[in-house]
Amino acid sequence: EYMSEEVKKKGMSTGAKWGTGCGMGCLTVIIIIAVLAFIGFRVANAKLEEVTLEMKEFGFENVVKQQMIEVGDEITEPTLYMGQMVKIIGNCSTNLAIVAQMAEIHGKVDGKVYFRGQMLTIQPEAELLNGLDVKAQVVQKYGKIHGEITGEGYALDDKSDQ
Repeated sequence: EYMSEEVKKKGMSTGAKWGTGCGMGCLTVIIIIAVLAFIGFRVANAKLEEVTLEMKEFGFENVVKQQMIEVGDEITEPTLYMGQMVKIIGNCSTNLAIVAQMAEIHGKVDGKVYFRGQMLTIQPEAELLNGLDVKAQVVQKYGKIHGEITGEGYALDDKSDQ
């Protein structure tokens, strides 16, 4: 029998093809981003565990983890502070370890300071009596550091008047 032109089945329209292709492309990009984020998270977690183990080998069994940490009281036992931003305002009569994106030391530290992170600022009133071991991008020094500065990957921005 005779079939009219209107009844014949057509393929997908150009718009439908384009929409399907774009949808598949977007889905692929989302999957790639999710996989990369997962891998990045795993790598960052492994690095954090490695640094934590390194600090425990130095005797830092006491660990404080928070996003923002501000310590005003005297620190009397070797402590590892881990967070985005860490401020040590009080004095410290022992070794001190900080793992943070940014950290500030305002008080006097009798022991050695270990810093792993992006930027450490030694404030003008701060005094580190037994040196600094650092793995960071920048160390801003306004206060006093007695003893040796050891470590890697940092630029020392010395603004002190020593």
